[in-house]
Amino acid sequence: MSKFSKKNLIGVILAVLAVILIAVFIGSTRNTPTESGSYEIMNFPQKETELSAVPDDLKSNAYLNLRGVGACDKFLGDVHVTVIFVEDDKSVWNEEDKEEFKKECENTFKRIKSDAEAYGKNLNIESDYKETKVMFPYTYGDYSTWADSVLSSLDMSAYADANLSLEREFSSDEAVIMFALNFSGRSFTANSENSEYIIMFADSPAIYHEICHVFGACDFYFPKEVEKIAEEHLNGSIMYDCYGGKMDDFTAYIIGWKDELSENAKNFLSSTMHITKEQIEEAKQYS
Repeated sequence: MSKFSKKNLIGVILAVLAVILIAVFIGSTRNTPTESGSYEIMNFPQKETELSAVPDDLKSNAYLNLRGVGACDKFLGDVHVTVIFVEDDKSVWNEEDKEEFKKECENTFKRIKSDAEAYGKNLNIESDYKETKVMFPYTYGDYSTWADSVLSSLDMSAYADANLSLEREFSSDEAVIMFALNFSGRSFTANSENSEYIIMFADSPAIYHEICHVFGACDFYFPKEVEKIAEEHLNGSIMYDCYGGKMDDFTAYIIGWKDELSENAKNFLSSTMHITKEQIEEAKQYS
């Protein structure tokens, strides 16, 4: 081998090692979302002004933790929803299934807009639908790598830049990403400080419920004690009745539809002050 070719080979090896080291560093430092059913109450930076309407003795409540933080902070203005029909070894979509899912989405978007108007808020939801096939199958617990592979297959910005990139592309205030899989599973939302998206299974399309998670809402169906409290103060909430529920005053405050807390919302917070993030996370494992 010539001296020139040896230098080239050494250069290539060093370049590859550099790329690997950079990838490892990024992977170790980025804020990876954690799958736990629907969402995770995480310690994201939150501006003090986000909770200015909350009495001081209630501000530490775990259910307030995600208001106004993350990649999608307020469910207001122009919101674009990108739905991606994903095919892999388990997920296969035919035209009839896709049309049925689209219809479910559009009907839900109309309902959400109507509810926002009832709270006196302007909300315009636009949507687009994409489809792709990936070799890397979805695996419960390893969804962030899978999501990146789906976005990459469509030449879309992956991970931290995905939501912001779509906001720029569609000139929207917020951008929601929904991956749609056509097999049985439990739909959930992955939250992180820089990226948020929904993984929706066709047999459990709790679209309204999951979109609320994207904008900071929490589940009320666990722990069981909390469900009973929500039934008392936030009767019929979409956050414990995922399919037949309605918007409640507290969730409306969390997602930006209310600027003040109603008495019902304050009563809910007062009654759940003893519930910790750790208790919520533990309860999810058995829900």
